[in-house]
Amino acid sequence: MKRKIILTVFLTILPIVMLITILIFSGCSYNKSILDLDYGFSYAKVCEDGEWNTYEIKKWDDYENDMICIWTKDGKIIYTSSVNIILYGKS
Repeated sequence: MKRKIILTVFLTILPIVMLITILIFSGCSYNKSILDLDYGFSYAKVCEDGEWNTYEIKKWDDYENDMICIWTKDGKIIYTSSVNIILYGKS
């Protein structure tokens, strides 16, 4: 009787552990988050030629290689490294 209970618990927990492991490794291997969260920002401070400029954001996108592209409300498109930009002011 004890063996049957242990086997039932093991067979119940095993698929759950396997699913969690697959989700974690699939998220880590491609450097993507498991949940795709959408963040809204209104402004960006961008370091251009050693000077910080502020822009109003129309839309923005991030890429896997730590690059960020922003489209400003005045029509400028800026593609830069994430170390050169600060996004703020949630909309």
